[in-house]
Amino acid sequence: MTTQYIYQEPFNGRVLNTMHNGTVDYTGEPQRNEYTAENGSRVIETSYLNQLTFDQYNEQKGGNLKIASGEEIDVLLFAYENENVLTEFQEITEDQWWNWLECLPPTKWHHYKGLEIFFVSECYTSNIYRCCISCPDADKYYSALRRINETDEELETVLLQSIKLN
Repeated sequence: MTTQYIYQEPFNGRVLNTMHNGTVDYTGEPQRNEYTAENGSRVIETSYLNQLTFDQYNEQKGGNLKIASGEEIDVLLFAYENENVLTEFQEITEDQWWNWLECLPPTKWHHYKGLEIFFVSECYTSNIYRCCISCPDADKYYSALRRINETDEELETVLLQSIKLN
């Protein structure tokens, strides 16, 4: 069973719903069935009995919805994050750098070409995390929202571009 993803056009970074076999998965008002099981525990079953087709759901939501495959939604999300979530590096204070380092255990903490790099271990969204870089030789500190799987070379490039912009 292939999952299809429903989103609003223009894409705003959100998936509104999913669809299987031509039926929108979560529509209508939930139907609740509450009862006590034989072992005495309370059971609440929730179902959505009035599932809609995509056309019905699209009409209900205003008519500007689109369907995407998993691969297509990944491309849309990647582009959206590039434009709206990822940030350039901004200079921060040493105290801010230490606060980010100590607020949660750092991840990917390492040195690269004289830079000290780490990511705060709680994600901002998807695979985007707060990245902090210190340049000890220049006594400068920087922070940005970046993908945790970016290479050191990519981070260095973004950092250098950010410094030139400021």
